[in-house]
Amino acid sequence: MPAHNTVSIQKSVKIAIVDSGLNDGSADFSCFDVVDSDDDVQGHGTIVASVAVGLVDDECPLWADKVSIITYSVFGDETASPNEMATAIHTAIEDKVDLINISIAIGTDVKALRVAVRRAIDSGIIVIAASGNNLGMRAGYPARYPDVISVGSLDTEGRPSSFSAIADVDYFIVGTDVPSVDRAGIQQFSTGTSIAAANTSNQVLKALLGVVKLDSTLAELIADQRKQSTR
Repeated sequence: MPAHNTVSIQKSVKIAIVDSGLNDGSADFSCFDVVDSDDDVQGHGTIVASVAVGLVDDECPLWADKVSIITYSVFGDETASPNEMATAIHTAIEDKVDLINISIAIGTDVKALRVAVRRAIDSGIIVIAASGNNLGMRAGYPARYPDVISVGSLDTEGRPSSFSAIADVDYFIVGTDVPSVDRAGIQQFSTGTSIAAANTSNQVLKALLGVVKLDSTLAELIADQRKQSTR
């Protein structure tokens, strides 16, 4: 697929991870500017963040010093709160992030979340969300909202993963057996649309830094999202 770039090259990128927090001490995130991180008791957020910023094999990317990570913990008792997600997105807007990764999919359209996502897009922030492990069904929220880049998973053969949502999905990328780092700092392989979304965010982050060019599909999705910005 031809490579394109519809994003302006930046000297630095600030990425928001709306998830369960980040154990930046146990995993080697020291080469990144970790602006804020709630302790990641669940572990999901650390795995997602490691994929989103490209931290694998205990090696820092050459461009790591240009990346700031802000995490927003939105999990209560094992489940993500849509109202907490909305609050996190509003805070990310105030923190002037460039990119928001939401590796969470819920089954209900909640007005507070919808309004927060709309405000982020209107502010010119790139919003990427996991479609959900919905076994071939429709994407969850916030991925299903208009102009959010909804991400589904491909397997290692390039086919849609059996667990991935299919309908209302904008972009498919590998989300199976992707190298990651867990909250104890251990290298592992992770699978899910959460990982696919983080993998997509990694591609966008690198494109913003001028490290790679986006494929034509993702470039067009970002261009369309940016057209909705009122900034």
